[in-house]
Amino acid sequence: MRRSDYTLIPQGSHFIMAWFRILSVVVVCGTIVSVSGQQVFKTKLTYEAAKASCESMGLRMAVDFSAAKHDALKHAADESAGFQLIKSDYWINGRVGSDDVVTTNEGRRLINYQQWNIGEPSGNGDCLQLWGLAGHNWDDDNCGHEKYYICEHEAADDYIVFADDESQEDARKECNQYGLVLAKDTSNKVHNAILNVVRNSEANGGDVWIDGRRGSDDIVETSDGDRLTKYHPWAAGEPTGNDVCLQLWSSRDYDWDDDSCNNKDSFVCQQPEKRLTVYIDQQSHDDALATCVGVGMVLAKDDSDEKHQTLIDAIKDSPADGKDVWIDGIRGSDNIVVTTDGQRMTDYHPWAWLEPLRNGVCIQLWDWRDYDWDDDSCLNTDPFICEPAAQKLTVFDVPKTRDQAIEACKALGMVLAKDDSDAKHQILVDAVEASTADGGDVWIDGNRGSDNIVTTSDGERLTDHHPWSWLEPSGNGKCIQLWAARSYDWDDDDCGKTDAFICEPAEVEPTEPPPTEAPPTEAPPTEAPPTEAPPTEAPPTEAPPTEAPPPGERLLYDH
Repeated sequence: MRRSDYTLIPQGSHFIMAWFRILSVVVVCGTIVSVSGQQVFKTKLTYEAAKASCESMGLRMAVDFSAAKHDALKHAADESAGFQLIKSDYWINGRVGSDDVVTTNEGRRLINYQQWNIGEPSGNGDCLQLWGLAGHNWDDDNCGHEKYYICEHEAADDYIVFADDESQEDARKECNQYGLVLAKDTSNKVHNAILNVVRNSEANGGDVWIDGRRGSDDIVETSDGDRLTKYHPWAAGEPTGNDVCLQLWSSRDYDWDDDSCNNKDSFVCQQPEKRLTVYIDQQSHDDALATCVGVGMVLAKDDSDEKHQTLIDAIKDSPADGKDVWIDGIRGSDNIVVTTDGQRMTDYHPWAWLEPLRNGVCIQLWDWRDYDWDDDSCLNTDPFICEPAAQKLTVFDVPKTRDQAIEACKALGMVLAKDDSDAKHQILVDAVEASTADGGDVWIDGNRGSDNIVTTSDGERLTDHHPWSWLEPSGNGKCIQLWAARSYDWDDDDCGKTDAFICEPAEVEPTEPPPTEAPPTEAPPTEAPPTEAPPTEAPPTEAPPTEAPPPGERLLYDH
């Protein structure tokens, strides 16, 4: 897949990625250059002076809040500098708190996302920079140092314009590669926001794909099943029936046009909507699981009478009404349904009459029985329902290389799980054994060094905790997995091997309880009695809040 550039890009480039929570981005560096309607200055300033400079132009310092945004900011910095043997540093939006969580100038805490370089934050300062010597990963530095800096516009929604030439289907897939979806044009406000993005990008002047297909009744249906019956800004004389795919037509001021789905156009992506979503694409159960998580969601779970009715209402309000619909769940040999997060549905099971008949193990809402449960072949292709993913310890039962697993975690604002204590090791093993990944090897965070010491991605050397399997490490590879054949003890294996994997929330809890939590009659936190040990020293039954989901929680991820 071609890597698209950020809004900041040389005029001769062929494509651009313009991020909008941002209408455009400018790297502020002294000699004035116009870039996509913005200015690039080559001036090094302190953090506060850089912040003031951005604000004086009606901008803000750029916020690095997702893996795709981080990639775009790094690329913008590289493009602004041209050829340099040593990369420059750039101030971005954020100050590092005493808990190592970054808070933006606007007060937004980046709890579930971070891009620290190994060994950072080191306490060198409170201000956030893209560190040139570290490939523009995060570093905390002295706010008084002078550096280049990155500013951006503020907007209500997140959009990215790709000026690549793709069919509508390939455009949708490319959006998904970044954990995004093809943009939906659902109101005048959204339409104007999308147009602002397009007109400030190198896609300006060309047709642009958005999400939607025209039905035989000329009503546009989006890929998540929305029928746009009340909003349809067709260009004059449209739709003409040229084809069914929806584009913004440059020759008609970017109003709607139905055109051939195989045309090669630019396209607009957006952050996925975090709500219950019915997908009308008919897919196998496994493919449905992967598609949900590909847009930062999971296959919907039916775990109560209220939730059951909510799911039915969602189906009946969508084009999937009248069809069977996949939901989360696998029927076990005891006829108990187990969801992908390990929950056994012993007390709730709205089976259709005479079900389960053991036609298969995957759970669908059966339209012929008023959407009660039915077990069917997982290979059947049905519509499906996604819902927002929870931020908790999760086992992903889709084979990935280790690097793919890291990126999959990042796409959900999480990190590959770290096994840094006996208590944590048992939590991870319990999670795997309670999931459908049980019986297979599972990637965790860590690389084996030449001294056989494992170092995690945050730079921690696990010198005191190393539950290697018998005769390991063997030198088969440098990446660490939980080895199913050895009761999930550690094994070093080839990083290109494909395994299941475990993610956990990116935020790390403080190692000491904050003073405000110490009861008046107790000693200060550093003198707390052994029964009130910090989270990293808690026994398995007293794991810290961010590491204490029910055993076996997992997700799936695929592009």
